[in-house]
Amino acid sequence: MSEEHKRSEWDIAKAIEKLYLEDKLDENEIIKRIDVSKYELRGSLRALALANQYRESDYGDQFKESMFPLFLKAVRIPALKEWLGWDDTTNIAANNVNRALFFSWLSYEPLESKYDSPLIQKRDDVVSISRILRNEQAFDYLLNTRDLAGAVRNTVTISDYILALRKSFGKTFGPFLSLFDKANGASLSGVEQTNIFSDKIDSHFSSITIESYKCLRNICIDKLARINLVAGLNNSGKTSLLEAIYLLARQNDFDGILGVIQRRGKIPEERIQAEWLLNQIARPISIKGVFDGKQADVTISVIQEGGESLDMSKYLQSVEITSQFDSHKQESLTRIFKGRERVSQADSIKLLCKAIYSSPFFLNESRHYSSSYQKSVRSKALPKIFDFIRLEIEPNISDIRLVEDSQRFLVTDSRFDETPDLTSYGEGLQRIFFMSLLFASAQNGILLIDEFENAIHVDLMARFAPFVYKLAVEFNVQVFLTSHSKECIDSFVQNIDKKEDISCYALVPNSEGALEVRGFGGQKYSNLLRIADVDLRKAQ
Repeated sequence: MSEEHKRSEWDIAKAIEKLYLEDKLDENEIIKRIDVSKYELRGSLRALALANQYRESDYGDQFKESMFPLFLKAVRIPALKEWLGWDDTTNIAANNVNRALFFSWLSYEPLESKYDSPLIQKRDDVVSISRILRNEQAFDYLLNTRDLAGAVRNTVTISDYILALRKSFGKTFGPFLSLFDKANGASLSGVEQTNIFSDKIDSHFSSITIESYKCLRNICIDKLARINLVAGLNNSGKTSLLEAIYLLARQNDFDGILGVIQRRGKIPEERIQAEWLLNQIARPISIKGVFDGKQADVTISVIQEGGESLDMSKYLQSVEITSQFDSHKQESLTRIFKGRERVSQADSIKLLCKAIYSSPFFLNESRHYSSSYQKSVRSKALPKIFDFIRLEIEPNISDIRLVEDSQRFLVTDSRFDETPDLTSYGEGLQRIFFMSLLFASAQNGILLIDEFENAIHVDLMARFAPFVYKLAVEFNVQVFLTSHSKECIDSFVQNIDKKEDISCYALVPNSEGALEVRGFGGQKYSNLLRIADVDLRKAQ
């Protein structure tokens, strides 16, 4: 198709609008007909809605189709949407004062005004406005002068200096700039930061339904408690269940998928091959639940995009994530290329809560725990961890310190003049120490621990279980543990007094071979243990 005949963003949006409003087609049908992603479809409808509000305003006679990209950019910047009082459910900018001000910046002012051109004329101007909104001095300057360039000069950040260094020095600062790009998510467009909906919650997950994820189909887990024990024999789907919960908590964050695949494949992210990644999530994923009393869901699918607007060089497929928490909807689209960096698009990324996943495969990799160590220091949890270790495992240990430069944990042990590395101790002590650190990182969120009993002696589990519960209560963490050890499950049920804070589940095959979940409250399972010494792994 020649350059002059390519569809403009306005033409695409109007075609979407007709199919959606007049022909009453659903999103999937529209995507098939006009070759757009769900991210682009919803963005176009939102931009049209904002443009219609502009056309109905006092400046409406100035509307031109060439302005549409400005509205499209506006509805993709979270800070600007919040300032406008934007509601994704109604597609309305509800803040009348800020909306009128934004529309005035898009427009020519009356003839008697000294301003003879719109303040916002290109997409970059919309981005500049969103930055100015966060800076009171710059915003006041803009209101008084209508000088966008001058207001921007009042919002210079470290990012601007880095970009200036890039332009001035190029490869000289290559290693430093690469680190900066990695830390700031350089490949993620349209997203300011990843955060959570609320730091304070009244309750965690009360139920979870896994409609489809790997070997799990229509699995419903209800009556979830503070400590949730999932039992089953090897290869019964326990790890998949934890992964599904993790993905639900991460909502539309593509990094959540990467984390799951990295752990399952036991390989670092940089070695994940694009084709293999796509193969791991080839089947659609759908997970729902109730978190903090509100409905949450996430769907993940691999789609094939096309069209002239997409650079098809080495393009493979795209990963589309749609999520919702209460009335807040989110989408993200990540394009996967062979031999090229993937590119993600999203208006915002918000997680349900902090979600920490512990896998036994990273037991001796201390770099995975440095952040949790620092948070444990700040929260004053470390002395309690050391007290437990001295009392229950090794009485000669008084301290374990992280050496930042080498990312090693060194132990202060009264038996030795020097400080040995933590790896010189038994794996049971190491895993207990590392798992205990994770609670500070998961505060007010969830902690998922796969194969809890790995490397921990059965006698020690009975003493560690109450400590896990104590940390969960202190940091307001909901814990999900998987195990194929009867002794591990029994350790929690028999050694935690508050039985209502425990729920037990068994993943077992039904008569047709499909997996089902059998659930037991903590008190009920405790009674079964006392009467019949039942094995949760085989519960029927």
